[in-house]
Amino acid sequence: MPSPAVRETEKARGAQTARTEGGSRARDERRCRHGDGVMTLRRRDDITHRHTPRPSARIDRRSARGGAVPGRAVAMSAAFRKAAKSRQRQHRERAQPACRKKLGLLEKKQDYRLRAQDYHKKQNALRALQKKALDKNPDEFYFKMIRTQLQDGVHVIKQPKDEVTPEQMKLMKTQDLKYVEMKRVAEAKKIERLKSELHLLDVEGKQPNKHVFFFDTKKEVQEFDIATHLNTAPELVDRVYNRPTIATLQKETLKGATDPAHLKKLDQQRKNQYDLLKQRIEREKSMFVIAQKIQTRKDLLVRALPLFLWSCFVKVWLSVYEFLCSCFTLACF
Repeated sequence: MPSPAVRETEKARGAQTARTEGGSRARDERRCRHGDGVMTLRRRDDITHRHTPRPSARIDRRSARGGAVPGRAVAMSAAFRKAAKSRQRQHRERAQPACRKKLGLLEKKQDYRLRAQDYHKKQNALRALQKKALDKNPDEFYFKMIRTQLQDGVHVIKQPKDEVTPEQMKLMKTQDLKYVEMKRVAEAKKIERLKSELHLLDVEGKQPNKHVFFFDTKKEVQEFDIATHLNTAPELVDRVYNRPTIATLQKETLKGATDPAHLKKLDQQRKNQYDLLKQRIEREKSMFVIAQKIQTRKDLLVRALPLFLWSCFVKVWLSVYEFLCSCFTLACF
């Protein structure tokens, strides 16, 4: 049995060893943050890593409030909203009170918006017209000022006459291009014949001819007599054609009608011939316009002809195919 001194020595040595092991164990079991995980050192020769993902702030807040999983919560809330919409009360707009039925329907927001837009549009137009009137130059001129006329307080532009009259349109729809061209050529020939007969000598609107005489002195100008200068009778000075001289009148007798009634009749006939010539010229012009219109329409139809032929071709083959299918069905039965 050891002595008391030995026991005291062993006890002191054991306490020192315990303190040393306890300190080393405390140092070995320290916890360190490393990256995204927690590293725990059990022993110097035994190191293990626990990788724990860093929780997001949104999940932490939901966990703190005691919420559920985010994806599931969104799905459940959307389903709940759809179910709530199916059972919610239908929205109805406020109607006009019975005491104000005479005033019509109650104005809603969209009605006010349309009315406000129309009001502001008119105000902007008036403001623009006022500015235009203030900035107008009194010396400016446009041809539109001549072509417009005032009707019931509104400026109306004079519409040009349409080249194709209803008669021409009817002729375009009923007659062929060759017929119209033949009529136009016939009218042109008649016009040439009338022009050769009438010569258009005293037609109205024709620019008068001028004959200028030259003299050397002012005295000759003052004493100038046109009948003496032309050697004709004073009664025939105004005639621009068939103006015989005095020598011709003395040698030959007048030929033709001399009766005033007969001369008036001939004058009326000549006037009628001029009127007929005017009508034929207008008819020839209208025939030319009709021929041009028919030719233009024909050209447009020729351009669209392949599509029309192809559609007819397809229709024919479809009808033949249906007929063959029906025959094959009857043969099978």
